[in-house]
Amino acid sequence: MSEFDDYIERAGLCRRCHRKIRAKGYVNCPDCIDYMRMVRANVRDHWRAAGLCPECGGPITPGAAMCDRCRIRKRVYKDHMVGRRRAAGLCIICGKRSIKGTGYLSCIICREKQRARSKREKATGRRDGHDADAVSEGHKHAGPSDVHGRYVT
Repeated sequence: MSEFDDYIERAGLCRRCHRKIRAKGYVNCPDCIDYMRMVRANVRDHWRAAGLCPECGGPITPGAAMCDRCRIRKRVYKDHMVGRRRAAGLCIICGKRSIKGTGYLSCIICREKQRARSKREKATGRRDGHDADAVSEGHKHAGPSDVHGRYVT
């Protein structure tokens, strides 16, 4: 690490702009964090419009929203987080609130949000912002699912 990098680290300044104080728990200031999120969202939108994987920019798997590598990586991460949250007795969706003694895997707030989304989807005939008829056969809900969203047969 250079002397300048040491100075930035000791002073608690943003690594990107070197002018503002870092956000708590981050290495950048809030303005730079917002800017980088906006840039990343624009890149994802551009890749998606070009028919590429929105995560890595690689070719997507036919009939899927992203490439196999990114889809598997996201699935492994989600399974890992759900396992950690379950073991800690936290809501498997948000990871913020305790679910111990409730008999549910999600907190009341997340369950209410899911209920409202389900009612809205039934009323509009749309699923997660997509037209239900436009969803490919392989992605339609086939029945009850387990906690990871996989279909139970």
